[in-house]
Amino acid sequence: TRSSPSSRACRSWPSASVEDIQAGLVSMRRSSLSLRLQAYHALRDLTHAAWYADEARWSELGYPGPTAL
Repeated sequence: TRSSPSSRACRSWPSASVEDIQAGLVSMRRSSLSLRLQAYHALRDLTHAAWYADEARWSELGYPGPTAL
């Protein structure tokens, strides 16, 4: 039988492929278990916060940076 993405979970993050990580995140996002869904949202929010906090990304957003006081 063919395995679904959630049933072929990788046991080690260092050895996980991009596809394994994507499948795991999709599984978390679609989960009916609130704890898994909350974990997905926490990971998403943390990665978004880190990306937007990076000054090197501000020009891509058209944000000139904070104004001098």
